Amino acid sequence: MLDDGSIHRSRENFFIGQIPPELPADRVRCMPMLRVWRQNPDNGLVEIICREPDYLCTYRLNAAGSFLWMAMEDHPTLAELIDLFAEEYGVEPEAVAEDVRAFLNVMIRKEHVRAVLMQ
Repeated sequence: MLDDGSIHRSRENFFIGQIPPELPADRVRCMPMLRVWRQNPDNGLVEIICREPDYLCTYRLNAAGSFLWMAMEDHPTLAELIDLFAEEYGVEPEAVAEDVRAFLNVMIRKEHVRAVLMQ
């Protein structure tokens, strides 16, 4: 896709670094990577467990991040994910689109989520 050295280049139709802001949300499918994760039974929040060569780390997502993570289990498009999030929180999709993209871009950079370009 964009291989100009920018952070949002793609490889094999998935994005590395971030989803290009100019790309329409209905052309990107979002899915969690095969990492170990669990939903905390006490508070319902998602914890992502990463095994690195020299250490083990855990990322704890807040309620909004946990909602997005769980919604990605069905591999929605970015547009669908934005709509689901907006419906869950009772706001207009335009009001949360940038926040959802920002969350996904962080998860992509940490290699917890893969965003795939749909043809």
